[in-house]
Amino acid sequence: QVLKRKEGLVLWHDQIFSKRPKDGGVVAWHQDRSYWQRVKPGHQLTVRVVLDDEDASNGAIQFVPGSHTWPLLPITSKHFNDMDSIKKVLDEKQLAQFESRRALIEGRQGECTMHHPL
Repeated sequence: QVLKRKEGLVLWHDQIFSKRPKDGGVVAWHQDRSYWQRVKPGHQLTVRVVLDDEDASNGAIQFVPGSHTWPLLPITSKHFNDMDSIKKVLDEKQLAQFESRRALIEGRQGECTMHHPL
Protein backbone atom coordinates (compact mmCIF):
# COMPACT_ATOMS: atom_id res chain seq x y z
CA GLN A 1 0.00 0.00 0.00
CA VAL A 2 2.77 2.46 0.91
CA LEU A 3 4.79 1.56 -2.19
CA LYS A 4 1.77 2.21 -4.46
CA ARG A 5 1.58 5.88 -3.42
CA LYS A 6 2.04 8.31 -6.30
CA GLU A 7 4.13 10.86 -4.40
CA GLY A 8 7.74 10.11 -3.57
CA LEU A 9 8.99 8.06 -0.69
CA VAL A 10 10.92 9.80 2.07
CA LEU A 11 13.56 8.28 4.31
CA TRP A 12 12.31 9.29 7.74
CA HIS A 13 14.93 7.68 9.95
CA ASP A 14 17.89 5.36 9.77
CA GLN A 15 19.34 3.30 12.56
CA ILE A 16 21.80 0.45 13.07
CA PHE A 17 21.36 -2.25 15.69
CA SER A 18 24.85 -3.65 16.09
CA LYS A 19 25.13 -7.16 17.48
CA ARG A 20 28.87 -7.67 17.47
CA PRO A 21 30.41 -11.16 17.75
CA LYS A 22 31.06 -12.16 21.37
CA ASP A 23 29.46 -8.90 22.59
CA GLY A 24 25.97 -9.83 21.51
CA GLY A 25 23.13 -7.45 22.01
CA VAL A 26 19.37 -7.62 22.11
CA VAL A 27 16.58 -5.67 20.54
CA ALA A 28 13.46 -6.17 22.60
CA TRP A 29 10.17 -7.08 20.93
CA HIS A 30 8.41 -3.92 19.76
CA GLN A 31 6.23 -2.34 17.12
CA ASP A 32 8.10 0.21 15.00
CA ARG A 33 4.96 2.40 14.87
CA SER A 34 5.22 2.99 18.63
CA TYR A 35 8.33 5.06 17.98
CA TRP A 36 7.20 6.88 14.81
CA GLN A 37 3.80 8.40 15.56
CA ARG A 38 4.42 11.70 13.70
CA VAL A 39 3.48 10.02 10.43
CA LYS A 40 -0.12 9.08 9.62
CA PRO A 41 -0.99 5.40 10.14
CA GLY A 42 -0.72 3.45 6.90
CA HIS A 43 1.96 5.79 5.55
CA GLN A 44 4.96 3.92 6.92
CA LEU A 45 7.04 0.97 5.88
CA THR A 46 10.10 -0.44 7.60
CA VAL A 47 12.93 -1.61 5.36
CA ARG A 48 15.66 -3.62 7.05
CA VAL A 49 18.91 -4.30 5.20
CA VAL A 50 20.99 -7.30 6.25
CA LEU A 51 24.61 -6.15 6.68
CA ASP A 52 26.04 -9.58 7.60
CA ASP A 53 24.64 -13.08 7.16
CA GLU A 54 22.30 -13.83 10.02
CA ASP A 55 20.65 -16.90 11.48
CA ALA A 56 19.48 -18.18 14.87
CA SER A 57 23.03 -18.26 16.21
CA ASN A 58 23.71 -14.57 15.70
CA GLY A 59 20.47 -12.71 16.30
CA ALA A 60 18.38 -12.90 13.15
CA ILE A 61 15.17 -10.88 13.32
CA GLN A 62 11.91 -12.51 14.38
CA PHE A 63 8.31 -11.57 13.62
CA VAL A 64 4.94 -12.71 14.94
CA PRO A 65 2.83 -13.43 11.83
CA GLY A 66 -0.48 -11.59 12.12
CA SER A 67 0.74 -9.11 14.75
CA HIS A 68 0.27 -6.26 12.26
CA THR A 69 -3.45 -6.58 13.05
CA TRP A 70 -2.89 -5.86 16.75
CA PRO A 71 -3.59 -2.37 18.02
CA LEU A 72 -0.72 0.01 18.68
CA LEU A 73 1.10 -1.13 21.81
CA PRO A 74 2.98 1.12 24.23
CA ILE A 75 6.76 1.20 24.33
CA THR A 76 7.75 -1.39 26.92
CA SER A 77 11.56 -1.31 26.78
CA LYS A 78 12.96 2.16 26.10
CA HIS A 79 16.50 0.86 25.71
CA PHE A 80 15.49 -2.36 23.89
CA ASN A 81 17.09 -4.55 26.56
CA ASP A 82 14.12 -6.36 28.18
CA MET A 83 13.06 -9.13 25.80
CA ASP A 84 10.04 -10.14 27.91
CA SER A 85 8.67 -6.65 28.58
CA ILE A 86 6.15 -6.81 25.73
CA LYS A 87 4.35 -9.70 27.44
CA LYS A 88 3.06 -7.25 30.07
CA VAL A 89 0.87 -5.44 27.52
CA LEU A 90 -0.44 -8.36 25.43
CA ASP A 91 -3.92 -9.70 25.97
CA GLU A 92 -4.49 -13.45 26.27
CA LYS A 93 -4.98 -14.04 22.52
CA GLN A 94 -1.97 -11.91 21.55
CA LEU A 95 0.21 -13.65 24.13
CA ALA A 96 -0.80 -17.05 22.73
CA GLN A 97 0.14 -15.87 19.20
CA PHE A 98 3.40 -14.44 20.51
CA GLU A 99 4.36 -17.68 22.22
CA SER A 100 3.36 -20.04 19.41
CA ARG A 101 3.83 -18.26 16.08
CA ARG A 102 7.18 -16.47 16.22
CA ALA A 103 9.03 -16.75 12.93
CA LEU A 104 12.81 -16.43 12.59
CA ILE A 105 13.86 -14.70 9.37
CA GLU A 106 17.36 -15.73 8.34
CA GLY A 107 19.08 -13.40 5.90
CA ARG A 108 22.15 -13.12 3.75
CA GLN A 109 24.27 -10.01 3.40
CA GLY A 110 22.62 -7.51 1.06
CA GLU A 111 19.11 -8.91 1.36
CA CYS A 112 16.33 -6.86 2.88
CA THR A 113 12.96 -7.27 4.51
CA MET A 114 10.05 -4.88 4.35
CA HIS A 115 7.42 -4.97 7.02
CA HIS A 116 4.41 -3.20 8.42
CA PRO A 117 5.23 -0.89 11.35
CA LEU A 118 2.79 -2.72 13.62
